[in-house]
Amino acid sequence: MRRLYLRFNPMLAIRGPHAQYRWLAFLATAAIFALLTYIWTSATPDSDSPICTTERRYVTWVGGGRIGNLMFSTASLLGIARQNNMTALLASDSPLRDMFDVSIQPGDVHHIPDMACIEDYEEFGRRASAYDIKTQHLDLQKSYALQGYFQSWRYFNDIQPEIHKLFQFRPDIKSQAYNFHKAIHQRTEKVVRVGIHVRRGDMKDEEKIKYGYVTAPVEYFRKAMKYYKDKFSGKVLFVICGDDTTWNRDTFGDLPNAVFCPGKKPALDMAILVQCEHSILSVGSFGWWSAWLANGTTVYYSNWPRPYSVLEYMIDKMQYFPPHWIPME
Repeated sequence: MRRLYLRFNPMLAIRGPHAQYRWLAFLATAAIFALLTYIWTSATPDSDSPICTTERRYVTWVGGGRIGNLMFSTASLLGIARQNNMTALLASDSPLRDMFDVSIQPGDVHHIPDMACIEDYEEFGRRASAYDIKTQHLDLQKSYALQGYFQSWRYFNDIQPEIHKLFQFRPDIKSQAYNFHKAIHQRTEKVVRVGIHVRRGDMKDEEKIKYGYVTAPVEYFRKAMKYYKDKFSGKVLFVICGDDTTWNRDTFGDLPNAVFCPGKKPALDMAILVQCEHSILSVGSFGWWSAWLANGTTVYYSNWPRPYSVLEYMIDKMQYFPPHWIPME
């Protein structure tokens, strides 16, 4: 009777001399079965999954913002497309087309064939100014609609010449900026031009301050100016642009080696800054792009954003500021 009970009770049967081998065999069989099941289900298309029929894959961007934000998202869009051998699409009504001779194919998600194969892609952790390495290896069986800001030089570092060509100002804007600088040269000796972008305006809003935004103090600008005057033996002209022209003139109007942008058209102000040899930044993506396109020596305000703020989480300074730019407090 005891032998019969052992035969049908596995919990007691494992006490036999070869019980451990029986259990190992059982576990191995179960593992093999699970693996085969996974392989079979992975290899077999889900009947509910869309079948993508076109060979070309597209990537576009869904979002908004002002000039600097749009430039980041567009440059990153093109960089991600190139890295994944996809076709970039930029909305035909993008404000950037009014500023630059943008060559990216017009279109948005509604112009992508096989709509069912489009996947939304949001930057990792919603960190607007950090690099998402996963964008290097997108699924080549899908098209993508990027969502976020993608503000990192790393997205387009490998195609810098193409980005410089992408953001060539339209002839009328370039001509106005050229005339501005020509007028400067007519009344000054040959000098090195350093563009300064001062962002204040909305950065002083209470909600922005709570979020982590700050404005660069006067002491920072004075220190940065001294850096260039020492570097070029005083033969420097500072070209000052910003969204608060009254503050700029009240603060720097006494400087004999300073001129001020018109401040009426953002596109013209950026074109003027880009035609300078070097740059000083306060905060904001508008100034960032002015400096990147000028492609000279760049000094930026390093006490940004406010520590322990939401904005600080959003930003990885090593991924946001190019490594050869110079931080200064």
